[in-house]
Amino acid sequence: MSLFPLAWTLALTLAAPPQGGVRLDVRTFDRTTEVSSRVRLAVYPAGRHERPVATAAAGRTVPVVVVEPGEYDVQVVWERPGGASRLVWAEELSVLHYPDEPGRHLEVVNFDPSYGALEVVGPKGGRLWKAILRPSGTGPGAPASPPLAGEGYVLFVVPGGRYDLEVDVNGGAPKRRTVADIEVPAGHTRLTVVR
Repeated sequence: MSLFPLAWTLALTLAAPPQGGVRLDVRTFDRTTEVSSRVRLAVYPAGRHERPVATAAAGRTVPVVVVEPGEYDVQVVWERPGGASRLVWAEELSVLHYPDEPGRHLEVVNFDPSYGALEVVGPKGGRLWKAILRPSGTGPGAPASPPLAGEGYVLFVVPGGRYDLEVDVNGGAPKRRTVADIEVPAGHTRLTVVR
């Protein structure tokens, strides 16, 4: 048996795009207060709300479901003390195998539609040690929001607008990186990779 066909098959397998489901993490906020552990989710194919393809009950720190790559609408229900509940939809979400989020996708849902989120990821093998987000052009003033830790990322939840990001990345020797004038769109999650 020749090793060439085996090596060729292995190379093709490693070069193929990942298959199977995508882990969808849904973090939920009421402005800047995280309420993720108190919400339940129903995930539907985009535009078709007859039957959910996945659900998650309240109680997890961050609700997680696994879905096939595609376009989805997510219904988030927050059951508050006293029986009152709030509902919000995140519609037409692209949940795909993105290279900077291998095998998972983060979506942030906010009960205040004027807020957005910025997910910051470091380079492969690098860690973010310190991250500061300020309104664009304000210099070294007060940060817009404290960073929230995530699984392999740092998250900022802020009103929609333009911001400057400063991070210290450690991939051996610490390096300071600045990304100026990032748009964080209201009602959406933006991903920024700092190299």
